[in-house]
Amino acid sequence: MQFRKLEENEIVKVNNLNPIGEKSWRSEFFSKDFQPSYIAACEDGDNLAGCEGYIAYSLIQKGTLRLTHRSERTVIDGKYRGKGLFEKLISTCDQFALNDNSAFSWGATAALKPFKRAGFKGYVGFRSYIFFPIRSNFLKKAFSKIKFINPILVYKVFKAKQIKDIKELLSWLSLFKPIKRNKIQSIEFTDFHYDQVKKLLLNNDQNYFKINPADSLFSWLEKKGLTYTKFLIHFENELIGYIILEKNLKFNYSSIKDIYFKSNTVTIEQILLSLSKVECFSQFTSFFLALNNNNKTHASWIKNLSQAEVINLKKAGSFVIKPLKEKVSISDLLLTDLWLEL
Repeated sequence: MQFRKLEENEIVKVNNLNPIGEKSWRSEFFSKDFQPSYIAACEDGDNLAGCEGYIAYSLIQKGTLRLTHRSERTVIDGKYRGKGLFEKLISTCDQFALNDNSAFSWGATAALKPFKRAGFKGYVGFRSYIFFPIRSNFLKKAFSKIKFINPILVYKVFKAKQIKDIKELLSWLSLFKPIKRNKIQSIEFTDFHYDQVKKLLLNNDQNYFKINPADSLFSWLEKKGLTYTKFLIHFENELIGYIILEKNLKFNYSSIKDIYFKSNTVTIEQILLSLSKVECFSQFTSFFLALNNNNKTHASWIKNLSQAEVINLKKAGSFVIKPLKEKVSISDLLLTDLWLEL
């Protein structure tokens, strides 16, 4: 068996193994905005037995950009399973990443056992899925969503644990608990500009890893069909953070994909209350956000929201981390939904 780095002109080989399209392979592993990325290949003579990909993402920590890698596109030919190829493919990618001073590798996966065998630490139940009600229009919404009145359907949704449907259901249920407080007048939202965000983040010494919300990242996500609403957050005319949202127009809720702000100035409840008054959310019933219970900053946000009237679906999510240049755990990540969109 030979383990080596696959070159761009060899994409046809991995696409034959996992036919997602050569364009997708190029976009994920050979885009100039996400380098250095790698595809490790395992060859048995002329046969490609398996592959493992590491995609480069620069996260922000302590005011600096830090290289990390996301594990992606793990494929083993069925004839070669049970031979330890996955562990060796991971080891091959690890060596590439270490040579480039990558801090750690990570991934969102339910297949924890094989990743643990390859040296990753697995984490489960670390997320809180929170619905923050912002409108009360119960009768109109209830009777326009007849399927949610059917208790048999409600039972089936929860039994199947279909998170997409659960989100939609909780968005509807959130109408039972309307928020009746006013916006904070000194919190304002303006158009998103990455140069301002970058300056804010690089001047902050917070010892956690977070997504770098660069324009190139959103351009890449748009090519995957993912579009977002983005705002800068100001408090008393000072830039304190930003928020990235995805609108669900069918069920009138908005998912918060990423959020960051200086927590010593305002609370997340105050931000969401003020955001609910922005004109483009006038018909929305709730905001949805996922936060990392194990991170101190996110835990403080969850505590603040718990004092408000929210629906909190606790103990969700599965994630893996493998330290490379630096010892890292789940508590070190400001882990938002945007990580899972990558």
